[in-house]
Amino acid sequence: MERLKNNTWINEHQMDFKKVVSLVGDASTRKYFRLLDNRNHPFIAVTYEQTEAGRKSFERFIFWQKKYKDLYIPVPEIFHIDEIHLTMILEDLGSKSLLSEISKLPSNEQNLLLDEAINLVLPLHQLKVTDQGYLTQGIFNREKLDFELNLTINHFSQTFGLPSLKTNQKVIQEIWSEFLSQCFNEKDYVWCHRDFHAKNLMLDSQNKLRPIDFQDTMLGPITYDLCSLLHDCYINYSESTKEFMLKKMKASKSFKNFSDDFEEQYYITMAQRTFKAIGSFCYVFQARQNYFYLRHVGLAMEHFNFALKKINNNMSKELQKLIVNPYVNL
Repeated sequence: MERLKNNTWINEHQMDFKKVVSLVGDASTRKYFRLLDNRNHPFIAVTYEQTEAGRKSFERFIFWQKKYKDLYIPVPEIFHIDEIHLTMILEDLGSKSLLSEISKLPSNEQNLLLDEAINLVLPLHQLKVTDQGYLTQGIFNREKLDFELNLTINHFSQTFGLPSLKTNQKVIQEIWSEFLSQCFNEKDYVWCHRDFHAKNLMLDSQNKLRPIDFQDTMLGPITYDLCSLLHDCYINYSESTKEFMLKKMKASKSFKNFSDDFEEQYYITMAQRTFKAIGSFCYVFQARQNYFYLRHVGLAMEHFNFALKKINNNMSKELQKLIVNPYVNL
């Protein structure tokens, strides 16, 4: 809060600190506040941890906010940047998210919103992957995939008391690497939002979807954001909704180059994405004793197991035996 009180832009706009509201944040160490100026106009203040990791996240947000705007993706405006204190002032998109609103709607309207959401990130595929300005922003290479797997095994096994995952970690890693190689092929990568789920899609005052939390945009499979949205670890859409949207995307021009093996690409990506989410939920618990995200492990594991069943080859069956069964048998 002290960083906000000493911010010149905030003081110039006569923000009323008696009306500052601390907002529920995400799984990161960022802190969010809603501020009101002297006309009761709301803004969002974000403070980043004053560490090297915090500065990198701060800089990535600024970098990608501009790139998204250049692609006419309606991200929140940045009104002020304080590079010294790692603070920024953003447009306030309100408190309604896709997560909070979509379950109130009939299935046909849910499909329309999900279609609108998917169309938001398709312009990212237009960005050239060879542009040197982007190459430092991250890629799902072997090192990244191994890191996410090992993080998940370590924190998942520790959180739920699953010693067999640690015992079999090397075997799992060998199978996992071969399993993902069918889909995680760098030559076919596009830019992905990376965390494209219902909590990160806000509905603004015009009821238009606006993506947030895009600072970790990186190169990955074309199905990554799609499975993050449709097999969201925070909300379980009906099977009919997921099937309808998958058929629609498979037939669309955006995914035409992958139509022959679309489902295989989708479910392998989904397995990686949901298992990584389990690791993130358990990491937040282990590192910060924050129980909130543990409630989502069950749905994430359901999605993970469903994806493995859909692939239904020797590798997916072995992964079920080594990862899913110890958890189910707790």
